[in-house]
Amino acid sequence: MVRIPPVEKRFKKGTSGNPHGRPITPEKMLFEVTMSFLVLILKAYKKDKTAQRKIITVKKYLEPRKYERTK
Repeated sequence: MVRIPPVEKRFKKGTSGNPHGRPITPEKMLFEVTMSFLVLILKAYKKDKTAQRKIITVKKYLEPRKYERTK
């Protein structure tokens, strides 16, 4: 027997059944970050000043940090 869901639980007219969409997988997120970084490098290579500044800030976060022990 097929049951009909209550009115408040049914999909509203004009809205998608999955409004948030499929969640982003880590592989796709890594691919998007890598591609945007490569585009940024190409823009910096073409002497784009804002892209060069962004690369410098990204480099700061990518460098290994040295942690010193406190005495």
